[in-house]
Amino acid sequence: MIYRNKHAIFFDFDKTIGFINSHYGIYTKAALEFGIEVSEERLHEKPLNNAWNNWMTKQGVDHSKHSNSEIEYSKIRQAIAAHRLHEAGIESSDEKLNLITRRIVEMEYDSNNYQLYSDTTRCLEFLKKEGFQLLLVSNHVWQLPKIISDLKINSYFTHIITSARVGFRKPHPQIFTHAVELSGEIPSNIAFIGDSYSNDVMGSKQVGLSPILIDRENKVNQANTLIPVIYSLDELR
Repeated sequence: MIYRNKHAIFFDFDKTIGFINSHYGIYTKAALEFGIEVSEERLHEKPLNNAWNNWMTKQGVDHSKHSNSEIEYSKIRQAIAAHRLHEAGIESSDEKLNLITRRIVEMEYDSNNYQLYSDTTRCLEFLKKEGFQLLLVSNHVWQLPKIISDLKINSYFTHIITSARVGFRKPHPQIFTHAVELSGEIPSNIAFIGDSYSNDVMGSKQVGLSPILIDRENKVNQANTLIPVIYSLDELR
């Protein structure tokens, strides 16, 4: 068992236990509502994380000064959306851009735009029955706890931690240490499961957790990595 001798298991959300139906699809839909056309392909041309450069530190993204309330954090989400639209070559008035980005944030917060993978619930059910403490630790939006509740899996987690409320995005060590403190466990007793090598594997490893990479799209050559790799959550059963 790859999580042998662990007492707690932390999960990432996006592309690990669930996913947004179409992130950039939200952008195209919101823009079209206000008469502007932009394709998902154009949005994909620029690296997703570039929009976070204004909050980047040597350890990772720190937006803690803007995570005191949903209103303050939503301003960051609008700034992120505006940056990505500008990068895609969208030109509009400040007033219209504000309306589009507000709509994007509304849709990012809407539980109807999210789904679970088919293996998620049975995996969580199994691990809970086995006595593991489960936490969700994700680079995500303010409304993640509500999204998880609406997806009907909140009862499996003792804590649902989103970077929006903590103020730090993985791989920043602060979000991991916050989760460890809430769990009441020591780092060596915790496994972390996520899809991002830089955010989830390296981020969790630097604070002493035991990472497991989930590779749902079969992109990783397991022979080239020194950490466990799984391709489905069913492998944890």
